[in-house]
Amino acid sequence: MIIQFILLTIPLITHLIVDWQGVVRHKLNAAYVLALSLAAGILLPGYWWQGTLFALSIHFTFFDPIYNLTHGHKLFYHGDPRNPDQAWTDKQWEKIPVYAEVFIRLWVLVVGYSVYFELDRIISYIP
Repeated sequence: MIIQFILLTIPLITHLIVDWQGVVRHKLNAAYVLALSLAAGILLPGYWWQGTLFALSIHFTFFDPIYNLTHGHKLFYHGDPRNPDQAWTDKQWEKIPVYAEVFIRLWVLVVGYSVYFELDRIISYIP
């Protein structure tokens, strides 16, 4: 169980460490987060895509709030909207109210958890 947790959080932890050092390259960061999530999915039990989806949902849910808290920003800060280097995802969050952002992040986490741990039960409901 501890190994699963470590593998599932490696993309998140790696991204936080790299961004903590001040190197913010959105396309490169997205590429290695996806690659590490795929590796976790391959190494974890079950179908490869289950672990990949859950690792990505953990990253999606927790990256921005943790990054913002460790850098002295508001919890749901997404950068300066006038910045031409602002990530595409951050630009999309500007259109969504904070309460909806919390709901969306938690919903993605629950879906990732359900697909990883409860897939057999979900499939059993399909006639």
